[in-house]
Amino acid sequence: METLEHPPRALRIVIVDDEPRICAALSDVLIDFGFEIVARGADGNDAVALAASLDPDCIVLDIRMPNLDGIEAARRIRNAGSRPRIVMLSAYDGGGFQRDAIAAGADSVLVKGSALADLIDAISR
Repeated sequence: METLEHPPRALRIVIVDDEPRICAALSDVLIDFGFEIVARGADGNDAVALAASLDPDCIVLDIRMPNLDGIEAARRIRNAGSRPRIVMLSAYDGGGFQRDAIAAGADSVLVKGSALADLIDAISR
């Protein structure tokens, strides 16, 4: 008799970016790679609320957003005790964003437009 392995559970991802086209594009790409998109949000307040209510495996989070930026959102998510992987995206390279994001609790920081393999790797670690 042959025993079949069950495929691993798809990682549950929340995407938060104030640009709806970026959220949609990221969703499409990540779904194609086998991830489950459980929610999308438009600002840091959404990120904090979705982390608390959905307990995702990973949050892909823009750094600059209205109302509450991604760095403060990451800090609040970590201070609430939530431990999803946090992958932050920035349109800007430099300016101390990476240092500030890591200090706030981000696991990875990528520049928007980085290689898709880098994003997949950052989410999957």
